[in-house]
Amino acid sequence: MTKDDRRRTDGHSSAVILVHDSAESGPEEQAHYRRLADLVAQRLDTPVHVSALAGGATALAPTIQACIANGDQQVVALPLALGAANPQLSDIAGAIVWARSQWPERLFLGGGPLATAEHLRGALAQRASKALAHAAPSISAPMTALLVVAPGSEDAYANAEIFQIGRLLWEGRDYGWVECAFVGLAEPDITAGLLRCTRLGARRTVVLPLTLFAGQTYARIAAQVQAARAELPALDILLAQPLATLASLMAVVMQRYAEASAGAPTSPPPARCPRVGAQASWGGHRHTDEPPIWAMLPPRYRDGHAVSAAPMGAAPLRYDTEGNVAWDELWTDFCELALAGGPPHRGNLLEPVPPDAVRAQPQAYARVLAELARGLRLVTGLPIVRDAAPGWIGLVCDSEDMALWLLRAMVVENMCVRREGATLFFPAGPDFRLECEIKNVITVVAKTYHYWTEHQSASRRWSTVIGA
Repeated sequence: MTKDDRRRTDGHSSAVILVHDSAESGPEEQAHYRRLADLVAQRLDTPVHVSALAGGATALAPTIQACIANGDQQVVALPLALGAANPQLSDIAGAIVWARSQWPERLFLGGGPLATAEHLRGALAQRASKALAHAAPSISAPMTALLVVAPGSEDAYANAEIFQIGRLLWEGRDYGWVECAFVGLAEPDITAGLLRCTRLGARRTVVLPLTLFAGQTYARIAAQVQAARAELPALDILLAQPLATLASLMAVVMQRYAEASAGAPTSPPPARCPRVGAQASWGGHRHTDEPPIWAMLPPRYRDGHAVSAAPMGAAPLRYDTEGNVAWDELWTDFCELALAGGPPHRGNLLEPVPPDAVRAQPQAYARVLAELARGLRLVTGLPIVRDAAPGWIGLVCDSEDMALWLLRAMVVENMCVRREGATLFFPAGPDFRLECEIKNVITVVAKTYHYWTEHQSASRRWSTVIGA
């Protein structure tokens, strides 16, 4: 890639934002991030900003606004996140949705995580091998345990992914056990994890920190390991090095940038479908990530279909003979998916309301839930969850694949969505109005569900052809 290739050929400037977790904001980490940003800026010949993600998607607003004030026409946000379930990813996606609604003439792109569970398995295996290289050979691999230690999160899915990584690390290797622990915010802690290793029969345990650099989180892990050594003198405890060097991290960041920017047109339309996640290299392994976005869309978007960014007019409400809104009769067609470059359904983000507001108006909230449930059932035929956490209503999808596809499509329609397994949850509030927020939720679900059925129909046809 030449310098001319790195610059936007339309003469407009571009910028990169490296986004890291606010928990990883000690002086050592900041120095590493700044050095990484300098290297990326030199390679791309473009401004590179560093931003800590504290307080959700709004934390990126000042950095994005600075890019806009600088005249940047393309802004690429790259998360320095480990794991596909990292909450940073949804926060960054929310920030991009907000930015697109504020500056529709600019191009905002987001990258995938630095490493998924598959990539981290290879990196952690390397760190374990290096830690054991100089250890006494008297303790065999079957008597050795590995303890994967993550910073910890309030998000259950992010914590659950750590155990998935542990299982992948254990498969096909001679180690007796692979356990997981957390520095904070989740259990078990490091001491409890090491104690479990001893009770299972381990004579040696290699502690594998899921940290990029030797900063404050790594120092906390080292301090807890040192305290555990005093409590468990019979257990040989080794502490592995952090995962990244600047050189390896630079290579992955550049690959994430290339994936996010792939196929960017020289004169971008108001919105576009980024092709992301092709392949990643980490820890000496190459794996295929999730398919690029275009591969997940219905066939119409893969055959030269011109995506219109023009919004369709709002469909007027229709009523049945009993005076209820006939949600399943409102639309004869839908505008393009925002995921593919079409117009988002809403101009601003529809967010959940605070639980206190729900509890303050129980009767109004019950009426909103009842109408949302009726409408969602009419447009999808799927089961509804009405007793979810205050401020949310659930839709039970046929599978997790379906839920993931719909979630990706819905968030870029400017509506908050969260997922628990195969169930999606949408905002609901006592002040939601029939012709506004209630209609917004049902329309977004109806639109994306319509394209999902088209996508699935095409997939089944292809499966039939391939099977034949």
